[in-house]
Amino acid sequence: MPVHGLSEDRGRGPGRRGERPVSARPLRVVGRPVPRVDALEKVTGRARYVTDLTVSGMAHAKVLRSPYAHARVRRVDVTRARVLPGVFAAIAGADLTWCDPYYGPAYRDRPVLAIDVARY
Repeated sequence: MPVHGLSEDRGRGPGRRGERPVSARPLRVVGRPVPRVDALEKVTGRARYVTDLTVSGMAHAKVLRSPYAHARVRRVDVTRARVLPGVFAAIAGADLTWCDPYYGPAYRDRPVLAIDVARY
């Protein structure tokens, strides 16, 4: 919108149809405290978040990140992890041949799991 279309434009006068400039209107939210309906639950630790929910048969994921900021990945051996009790799946970047490893918020040189190079 061009400046001359704003009600605060001094060159335009007091505004269309006698409107008051934005600066003269009483503030409704900005600059005033807004009551937080969930504040008591949050500060007392009683608030529930998505991560607090459990569903029958739910699986949990754990990501093992590289201890190195930039390193070549020769191989990731997950065979011992796969046989541990309670393990549903153990996946390495090289296992992602069935899907696009760059899905979601990932850069084309940063797959969701490291394949050839760890860049995290």
